[in-house]
Amino acid sequence: MRRKLKALHSDVNLLLLWLSPLSTVVTRLQAELPTGPDVELKKHLEDLGDHVHGEGEGGREGASEGEAEGAMLTQVTVMCLPAQFLTGVFGMNFEHFPLLKSPDGFLIFWLMTGTAIVVIMVVFRLKSWM
Repeated sequence: MRRKLKALHSDVNLLLLWLSPLSTVVTRLQAELPTGPDVELKKHLEDLGDHVHGEGEGGREGASEGEAEGAMLTQVTVMCLPAQFLTGVFGMNFEHFPLLKSPDGFLIFWLMTGTAIVVIMVVFRLKSWM
């Protein structure tokens, strides 16, 4: 996982390095554009400049907010997985399943679910994912 993340980080840095000359070209085009009735061209160049500089719609600020929301959603989803799995197992039509007829089956179900969620949270904290 770390190798993939490191490779992705390297690719993003390389992309930023390649975009640097493009930024210069767009800036010069905007500066050298003759004044005239072609307002659309000027608007398109301004939009392109915003995107190249990372200031346009969905710029870096928006991406970091989206990343934080995605990370939180992933954490909540992963914490709900044990309950979903155990509900699926307990919901099967078995004749001889030890905890189905037990008076403590419901309590044991919630203890198993709670334990799994706590273990997941501890692992996430230790790995600095949360």
